[in-house]
Amino acid sequence: MGEVIARAMNSKGAVTADFMSLPSFSEQSFVFANGHFMQLSIPGAHAMAGGIDDSGVIAGAFGITPLSLLTAGVFIYDDTGFHNLGTAFGGLPAEEDAVADINNGGVIVGGSELAVSPFVSGWVYFPGQSFANVNSLIDPGSGWSLQGCRAINDAGAILGEGTISGRYDAFLLTPVPEPSTRCCSLP
Repeated sequence: MGEVIARAMNSKGAVTADFMSLPSFSEQSFVFANGHFMQLSIPGAHAMAGGIDDSGVIAGAFGITPLSLLTAGVFIYDDTGFHNLGTAFGGLPAEEDAVADINNGGVIVGGSELAVSPFVSGWVYFPGQSFANVNSLIDPGSGWSLQGCRAINDAGAILGEGTISGRYDAFLLTPVPEPSTRCCSLP
């Protein structure tokens, strides 16, 4: 007994989803492509797929404890299997990471809940580099606190949510061409 939660679909029709078994609440990810289901072999008691690119690379988060991503990390799953990318904020106390999307360049976006300030924050993972807090990519004087990233397109534009002047709102970050001192700009 359990439930299926659809997570993402790429332009080729491959779908990622998670199956949560009840009453244990362990969650495992799978992909449906070309008429076949395949469970992803991911360590731990909990895995949540977040996005899939057009080549079939899946990005997600995993954890050791059911219903928690604590002490876990972000992963990619490709044709060679599972790859642990680590945690977005280096394993801060009670860090809980969630992956939202991956683009065709392998850039991954998501958000984290933390037990320490800033408590929630959006992040971006650049392949072959590391995680970056999206707040470090914008002008600190903008007044924004970017709390989560929901989507990224192939041009690198990031959609998410945060607060500005005490109001919860959506944001769209767009890459700024070099040689700017900032990575992204807000409208």
